[in-house]
Amino acid sequence: MVRLIILLLLLSVNLSAQSPIDKALNYLQEFTVDEHDFEAISITLSYYESSPINLNDYRIEEVTDFPLLNIKHWSAINKYRRINGNILSANELKNLPHFSTELVQIIKPFIRFKSENKSSKLKGFLTQKNDYIFENSKGYKLTDSSSFKGSKIQNDCRLNIENNKTKAFATWKKDRGEPINFSHLKSGIQFNSKKIIQQINLGSFSAQFGEGLIHSNKFISPKNLPPEKQLGITKNLSSNSSANNFNFENGLAIKVKTKKYQSTSFYSFKKLNGSMDNDTLTSIKKDGDYRTYNEMEKLNQSNLSSIGTSQQLTLGDLSISLNSKIHLQEYFYQPIPSYYNKNYGHQNLLNNSLSFRYFNGNILFKGESAIDKDFDYALNYFVAGRLDELFILVNARYFESDYNSFQSLTFSEFNRVQNEKGFLASIQKQAKNISLFGSIDLFSAQNPKFRTSRPSIGKELILQSNLTLSEQSDLKLFLKQETKQRDNTNVQIDQLETTQLLKNYVQLKFQLQENLNLKIRADHVLFNSETTSSKGQSVYIQLGKTIKKQAFNMRITSFKIDDWDSRIYLYENDVLYTFSVPSLNGKGFRFFFNYKLNIGRKHTLWAKFAQLYYPEQESIGSGKDEILGNTKTEFKIQYRIKIKK
Repeated sequence: MVRLIILLLLLSVNLSAQSPIDKALNYLQEFTVDEHDFEAISITLSYYESSPINLNDYRIEEVTDFPLLNIKHWSAINKYRRINGNILSANELKNLPHFSTELVQIIKPFIRFKSENKSSKLKGFLTQKNDYIFENSKGYKLTDSSSFKGSKIQNDCRLNIENNKTKAFATWKKDRGEPINFSHLKSGIQFNSKKIIQQINLGSFSAQFGEGLIHSNKFISPKNLPPEKQLGITKNLSSNSSANNFNFENGLAIKVKTKKYQSTSFYSFKKLNGSMDNDTLTSIKKDGDYRTYNEMEKLNQSNLSSIGTSQQLTLGDLSISLNSKIHLQEYFYQPIPSYYNKNYGHQNLLNNSLSFRYFNGNILFKGESAIDKDFDYALNYFVAGRLDELFILVNARYFESDYNSFQSLTFSEFNRVQNEKGFLASIQKQAKNISLFGSIDLFSAQNPKFRTSRPSIGKELILQSNLTLSEQSDLKLFLKQETKQRDNTNVQIDQLETTQLLKNYVQLKFQLQENLNLKIRADHVLFNSETTSSKGQSVYIQLGKTIKKQAFNMRITSFKIDDWDSRIYLYENDVLYTFSVPSLNGKGFRFFFNYKLNIGRKHTLWAKFAQLYYPEQESIGSGKDEILGNTKTEFKIQYRIKIKK
């Protein structure tokens, strides 16, 4: 009863609206049920919010930076300007191909149409975020050497400063349960120029070559995005100010560019964390948690050096790149032998690739072919284009089982650039009031993989429609059917069983007033195999409203999910530079409430309160993270000060 009264009181408040960055992240999330790199995207959008991009001077290089537009939008803008001259307002964009009314509203805070005087004055921000879980997990209650050694508070502090030629940052993060002296600190500086040496990065940075077959520190778009969302061009070199402890480079990188030629090279040196057995690294620790003595012993176990280079030649609509990467590791890495990881071991690696991109305004053809030092290879190719009123994308990929690389990531079904072949075809139709999208992906693993001790096959079908019911309401329907194979644990020989997963949801959005919106969504999941079946369902209602300098946002979710196989992921709004995609399992409720307050022009405060409630459980979680009780309550607070001189 107390919870119901609190909920009714909260619902009676004038609730919440979203900042431009929140709206943009929600727009991007609408097209996927997978995890996006929302942290990096929000950092980028924060820059464009203070320094809007001039669409009348929209260069191909900026397509790699701005996450809300892609190469099709760039081509449409250039063609329109050649015929009609400069764009004068955002309303003109609605007449261009690929610019829906919703997209124009989303990008308005980040764009402009007139040049502004360049200034070398410094600007930036300083943020401090604290994250606290009220309940004590088991790790804090233990009194022996396996207990958590730090406080329950997670700290995250960021400093970003820049002018028109230089960007610098420092990021510090202490995870929950981690002592301050085991916290993570990284920093970097980037110099930009319009001369031959266009960019220099010192410290922490990200690099991406081709389609990611030999190296990538970037997030790769999930397979269930509509075709036009797959056309973004990834920047091959950028600062990495995220709080991620693993997926970044640390050293020196240089980009040299002339009219037709571009050269990008980097040297990176950092430590690998993990478990050692004599002089062999048996596991690599990527989560960044160092809360117990056992976890602390895994810190800084092996030196890692990487040298990468990409030489690109552009001839009209065609760009060709020759990419290479050398990976030098102090100790040999070999996981404890298992049926699926026989090719995972390495110490020194050499990978080379040839990548290309051809785009003439209508047809896109891109791909990468890579080989390792033993001449095992990996291939990934894409063709996309318009056929009458349809937009079509086709992907073909093949990764040999023996192909070996480190810190590579590409468009694929499985997590590694190894042991996979697949073919995907997707189609999209955009009409005045409706957008339709469908895709089918056929994939297989030639050799065993995790939880699958024999070669296996699978397929994935996705159907999605977005319907504009009126100026104030939208309807979204989503269906995903996935068929895979995995080990049958009920038999003692290597025998696979076929699993089928069916996910669907219905989502309604209403603009009740100018600054008041309502979203209702219902998800349903069915899982079936030869030995088990389960289902999951969830329903949430979300309200949002802005009141002058304040914004509120809240959601209440009810869910009933049988087991982990039928779990449901739901994206949540959060404080700035943070994203949440919690996985729901069991039977219960989840509630969150966000608050934002602008204090003058330079100061902003964010806060989030969230709670999980399981009425029929006596504990939440497992291992040292187990909480005795049926609630898990989290509170976040973040403060940002803008720097401008």
